[in-house]
Amino acid sequence: MIQFIETLGLGKVAIVGNSLGAMTALQVTVIRPELVSHVITMGSGSQGLKYFSPGDGLSEGMKVLVETYLNPTTEQMAKLVEVMTYDPKFTKGDLAEKRAAAARVNQVHLDDYNEARAHGPGPIFVSDEELAAIKIPVLLIHGRDDRVCHIEHSLKLVTAIPNSRLLLINRCGHWAQLEHPEEFNRAVTDFVLNAK
Repeated sequence: MIQFIETLGLGKVAIVGNSLGAMTALQVTVIRPELVSHVITMGSGSQGLKYFSPGDGLSEGMKVLVETYLNPTTEQMAKLVEVMTYDPKFTKGDLAEKRAAAARVNQVHLDDYNEARAHGPGPIFVSDEELAAIKIPVLLIHGRDDRVCHIEHSLKLVTAIPNSRLLLINRCGHWAQLEHPEEFNRAVTDFVLNAK
């Protein structure tokens, strides 16, 4: 991402990321803060001690995600859509088929993810000290009903990052941008235009 921002000469950018993309956004902010004006995360994870997450390390949603990346069939993708969303309406229609087809077209992405999972979480997490040093505005958006990353991750992040705020959305799973697009777009626009 850093190379992309620099190559295009974008200057300071607002970075929006969901899940792994959220953790990547925070990592970019720590590594190259001069390139980032704002960070918006949805369903971000965090490192360290967890009080409410599953004891065996993987949440219900992460177990389904891992299986789906290993076996990206339409049936398995339907399970992923179901666990990622709160509203069952997203399991109807062709969302699972479209996501499965998109996943199979990009085998390199699947292989990279599976290879990374095989070698542990890697350096994607940002330490508590690094979080505390972030000076730019950070908006953390989290679904109250997220079955992939428990809300405790964003509660920890909002506590650690000095210039942050948390938008917790009820009746919302891991994909706030999909389940509540109007509220999501309104919050992001207002945050980027007004947060300092």
